[in-house]
Amino acid sequence: MENGRFLESETKAPLFSVSGKSDDRLLTVFASGHVYVWFEEHRYPGGVTERDSLAVELQSRDLMKANFDVSAIKKARRCHASWAS
Repeated sequence: MENGRFLESETKAPLFSVSGKSDDRLLTVFASGHVYVWFEEHRYPGGVTERDSLAVELQSRDLMKANFDVSAIKKARRCHASWAS
């Protein structure tokens, strides 16, 4: 929180969002347990490497299918533990 990466909710249901260094939203967490993740390469300071690292982390926490190819996503993807199975 001290580096200003958490963003105020702007819609009815999200709990919080996290932005990258360029203030592009990276993910939003909802009370339902869903996590909406933007996978566009330009949003990540480390580009594809950083984006793919986040995907691996989400997969390790069972929020995404282990074999899911994030490079196939054009913009964003909703992730949830029940979606991972």
